[in-house]
Amino acid sequence: MFVYKTRPPTRFLTPDLAILDPELTRSMPPSLTAATAMDALSHAVEALTGSQSSPYSDALALQAVGLIVGNVQVAADDGENMSARGALMVAANLAGLAFNHSMVGCGHGMAHALGGLYGIPHGVANALVLRQALEYNFPYIEDKLAAWNKPSTPSCCATFLLPCT
Repeated sequence: MFVYKTRPPTRFLTPDLAILDPELTRSMPPSLTAATAMDALSHAVEALTGSQSSPYSDALALQAVGLIVGNVQVAADDGENMSARGALMVAANLAGLAFNHSMVGCGHGMAHALGGLYGIPHGVANALVLRQALEYNFPYIEDKLAAWNKPSTPSCCATFLLPCT
């Protein structure tokens, strides 16, 4: 298996280090907490379903999805809960690593257009189009999603990613 990764035109566009300190997010309002979590969730889901995904990016993305689903409500409801906020920060970092190795899909393209045209925050725009992007890509990702619908896959991941019937 080959994993292709595009590189930015200069090393100055990628960080050498990420500092994940949940204290820096303590004053974030619930709406911003939820929007940033949805951006990270869309990174993870698009990494999982991307045409360039790999076992490496899948492992990172699945862990990110589980952390986001398990912590976003608590972090948004209780800005003082540093454990939940820290978990979201780790999840966002994992999701970023995942999509850097598998690329994002049409959902992010649509979200960027919505944000530019209508001033919608990026995380909110991603939340608005994620389901439609998954439905559009479903014929191409159906087998992969079905493979996750097994006991070894965290139920939050399978439940979120599989279409409602």
